[in-house]
Amino acid sequence: MRILSKISPLKGAVLALALFTSIPPGQAADSFDTAVEAGFDAILLGKFATLADYLHARFKQKDPVAAYVLGFMYEHGALVSMDRSKAMEHYRMSASLDYADAKLAIESLSQRIEASKSGF
Repeated sequence: MRILSKISPLKGAVLALALFTSIPPGQAADSFDTAVEAGFDAILLGKFATLADYLHARFKQKDPVAAYVLGFMYEHGALVSMDRSKAMEHYRMSASLDYADAKLAIESLSQRIEASKSGF
């Protein structure tokens, strides 16, 4: 992504590692990349302070991809504090708007939550 060269090397490395090496199977990468790219463009234009701020604004407009990306960020603690309940909230909104990858993420996260309760 061209935008990574315009942010600090540490933030770029965190973003690249957290968001792009961990994309779950079935992820629509073009949509994911487009949402993140648009967020960073908005930051550079001074419209938003952080990627999360941009995505939250899109989330409020019922953007299923933004909701999914926020869910992913909260699930993995990428540029936000890890919070599985917020991740699930965002995934559910995305799924309610028929974003297929969000439905898979809900299943996956639910299974991991159950496994952690069982001690696995």
